[in-house]
Amino acid sequence: MSELTWWRPYRAVEDVDVLAVDLSSSREREAFALGLIDRGEMERYKKFLVDGARRQFLLSRAAVRVVLADRLGCAPTELAFEAGENGKPHALLNQKPAPISFNVSHSGIFGLLAISPARVVGVDVEERRDRIDLDGVAKQVFAASEKDSLARLEQSEKEPRKHE
Repeated sequence: MSELTWWRPYRAVEDVDVLAVDLSSSREREAFALGLIDRGEMERYKKFLVDGARRQFLLSRAAVRVVLADRLGCAPTELAFEAGENGKPHALLNQKPAPISFNVSHSGIFGLLAISPARVVGVDVEERRDRIDLDGVAKQVFAASEKDSLARLEQSEKEPRKHE
């Protein structure tokens, strides 16, 4: 992966490709990505108050533009995006719906991009986080009955469930 390509193939299943997107901080990638987004995306980018969220948006959106443009045989700047009635974004090429479906998810420095020319796709990623001291939090904020209920649980029942 070159410095200015922050995504790579992750999985392919039938006609669905999933790419891993590196959302870690990089001045070079971020400067390059700023040159790819359109005016509306730039306005959204500027509204983010948290650096990490701003970077996630920028690098994810720029990766979507470059990857979709490559698949559609156009320039990244020829693409536009709009949201459907349920908020799911879709790409426009020459002001017409592009013949490709995509979905993006990001958490922390990890992103996923799913793409398919033939079906609607969805993808989700969550960054692993250290376990929260639930007992310590409970001592500070739970009511007595909630503390009693928590105390009766086994430690394994207090852990977040892992989804596969």
